[in-house]
Amino acid sequence: MAASVTRALVLCPLIALAACLAMLSASDAKAQKNSGPVVVELFTSQACSACPPADRLLGELAERDDVIALSLPVDYWDHLDWKDTLGRAEHSERQRRYARHLDRPNVYTPQIVVNGHIGVIGSRADAVQAAIRTAHEDPKRVPVEIEAAGKMFRLQIGAAEATGPADIIVVPLRSASTVAIKRGENRGKTITYHNVSRGLKLVGTWRGKPRTLTLSHDTVMTPDADRCAVILQDSQSGAILGAALLEDA
Repeated sequence: MAASVTRALVLCPLIALAACLAMLSASDAKAQKNSGPVVVELFTSQACSACPPADRLLGELAERDDVIALSLPVDYWDHLDWKDTLGRAEHSERQRRYARHLDRPNVYTPQIVVNGHIGVIGSRADAVQAAIRTAHEDPKRVPVEIEAAGKMFRLQIGAAEATGPADIIVVPLRSASTVAIKRGENRGKTITYHNVSRGLKLVGTWRGKPRTLTLSHDTVMTPDADRCAVILQDSQSGAILGAALLEDA
């Protein structure tokens, strides 16, 4: 009898703990759903020996439903014996703007910027995961949707309180691009890059009221893109207010 009572006393706290953990997990999942997807931007380079682990991490994040993972190859390392075949000057400039917003003296690779206002070293998985969790805790998210209809795209931006104008940016993406690197620090490596930006297209401005835009396929997409994302980004602070991904464009 005493043994049975002891076992019951031990099991009760364990059952209560399991119930609490289940409630916390459900609450976290609900918070993530309500906050919308978190945008994770990786600034990377084929000429950077520290970047491959970050590129692999971004590939893992690209599989998550609560994350829109974007790879933005830069061009400022092109002098290191290998010209990045995916690098774009506009990616480098976007990272420099983030550096100013984050009060950093310079840019580097690999860097990940989460929701436009949290910067971390792109190869540090724990720091990246922590930044994503922090971003999910922000309840101030603007509903953003994108859908394809024939040769047109329809963008819908919801209503929310706005402190200033926000840019509506469409990003045509290549879902995967595998590159054999022949020179430089990554010589001999074959690396797959995921959700590679093929351009950053400013298509409009949002000021707090609902807005719908209809854009042609040719305006949004590039010949080497097969999906696209839309980002709503505060024009002054760089914070990302909302985003959506269209996987089959």
